[in-house]
Amino acid sequence: MQPGRDTKDILRGFKMACLSYAPSNVNYREHNMTRVALIGVRRGLIDNAIETIQNCALFNKENHYPRRYFDDLILDQ
Repeated sequence: MQPGRDTKDILRGFKMACLSYAPSNVNYREHNMTRVALIGVRRGLIDNAIETIQNCALFNKENHYPRRYFDDLILDQ
């Protein structure tokens, strides 16, 4: 067997798998959703959390530390 032959076969199989990939739906809270829709729900939840926290007195301009922790946890993902 030639060196590198296995690597070529693995890469060929991986490329074929990627070309034929079809994402399945996800069950979330008893709803069958597409992955794109679920990502949209996640984005909406994050946006709501950001808006709520920005309006919260704990995260006003004088209180830098809680805001920095939030930004580190949520926005840097």
